[in-house]
Amino acid sequence: MRAQISNYELMILYYNGISKHGTKFASYMEDYSIFDNLPIDRLISDTHILFYNKKAWGENSDAHSKIQSAESKSLI
Repeated sequence: MRAQISNYELMILYYNGISKHGTKFASYMEDYSIFDNLPIDRLISDTHILFYNKKAWGENSDAHSKIQSAESKSLI
């Protein structure tokens, strides 16, 4: 199912999950690594990567490198 979702639909799910109305859905995003295929350059800001834990990003190497960079700078 994840592969059938467009980048724009993933962005909507992404920002919905951090809203007060989408908090219950956010756990599914992390459990199923929904953002594995989401290009991080589509987000409003690179720092928004930090709204979810690493598990939500699956095998997304761009996101993992940004998260690792933030961790090394003690931003997390």
